[in-house]
Amino acid sequence: GLDLTSISGSYKDLVLVCRGLSLNADGLDSDIRINNDSGSNYYVLNNRGGTSSYTNGGTAIRVIADSTASVTSGYLIFELFDYANTSGAKSFYSSGVSRLANLTTTVGFWNSTSAINRITFFNNGAFDAGTYILYGVN
Repeated sequence: GLDLTSISGSYKDLVLVCRGLSLNADGLDSDIRINNDSGSNYYVLNNRGGTSSYTNGGTAIRVIADSTASVTSGYLIFELFDYANTSGAKSFYSSGVSRLANLTTTVGFWNSTSAINRITFFNNGAFDAGTYILYGVN
């Protein structure tokens, strides 16, 4: 997976852009955890291929669904709002598409007062291609 650590707290928002993502096996999903938090602190409305679901107190954020191995065409935009705030939950929005044309749109919040300094992708496979850039936005 991808593990972005020591993220500066000097911006208002963060935008993570990933291009050409490919996982090493078919049918895998990609999730994100914030600050390595695996507790039940994620409140997520997820729309995947026209089917919506809500997770109240989940352990991660689903951002890409059903990828296809060896085809590098997955894309993702993941936005975190007011991420350095230490007085409330952190809202997020993401939009991702996999090679199988599965559009995954996600909105929600991470229920923590901690400033965000780490974003970790994990899945039941590994990325074997792709690039990313993390933007700080004022």
